[in-house]
Amino acid sequence: NGGNSPQPSLEESKVDAANELVTIYSTSNNFKIEAKAIALSDGYLGERISVRNQESNKVITARVVGYGLLSLN
Repeated sequence: NGGNSPQPSLEESKVDAANELVTIYSTSNNFKIEAKAIALSDGYLGERISVRNQESNKVITARVVGYGLLSLN
């Protein structure tokens, strides 16, 4: 037997897990800001999830754009 199962694509793979440290960012024409946050739920590519900003302790929603990376834009 020994057939390899196909690996799920990035879109199908969980890229953020609840309670993981992630980087959130926002960009504009002239600047980019980044901050560290804690994911409050699992997230898949393109999905919006809630995160808690480590500095302000505020809960915000951001879009998953990569492993451990979320965009506020």
